[in-house]
This record gives sequence, structure tokens and C-alpha cells, in this order.
Amino acid sequence: MAPQTATSPPQLAELELDRHTGAALAGVSLRTFDRFVSAGQLPAYKVGGRTRFRRREDVEALVRPVARDVDPIDEHVAALVDAAPVLTPAQRDRLAAIFASGAKAVQST
Repeated sequence: MAPQTATSPPQLAELELDRHTGAALAGVSLRTFDRFVSAGQLPAYKVGGRTRFRRREDVEALVRPVARDVDPIDEHVAALVDAAPVLTPAQRDRLAAIFASGAKAVQST
């Protein structure tokens, strides 16, 4: 078997899935599946004008849940903090006073 270059399509024997089979395996509509391909999220090859996929694992990876060690809320808070402007010392003191007075009001109820 001749070695393949980065631009050559795989040999026909290596092809595993067509668009319809891939969409069914991923559990998405054909249109959604085509969007994955168009966005470059799924490596695909054209063979005789038809889109084919060499690796079943690539299709399965589309629907595999991603393990998350970080709480999504913590991620959002971190993004907000990163995007927030830098406060001056006077602004920080003012916010600290506001939060302190609010905490005292909550404790007294």
C-alpha cells in the first residue's frame, strides 16, 4: 500500500462511514452533522463527490461527554472576574464598605 500524504484521501478499504451513518451514530440530524464537517470539527474526505469519514472515533467523539473537574458556575465567575476592569483603591474601599454594611443587615434579621 502506498504511503499517504497529508492531502491524499484514504484508500476505499479504510473508509468506515458515510454522512448518514455518521449522523445516526452521533445521534444528530444530517444537517447538524454537515455543520460539524463544515466547521472543521470532524475530519472528512470526498470520494467520488461523496463525503466519507475514515475514523469512527472522530464521529463518536462528537457526542462523548467531556469530563469536567471545574464547576461551570466557577468558570463563569472566573470569566467575569477576568473581564472586569481594575478598581482603584478608593473603589475597592467603597465596595468593601457596601458589602460589610449589607452583611451586618443580613445578620441582624
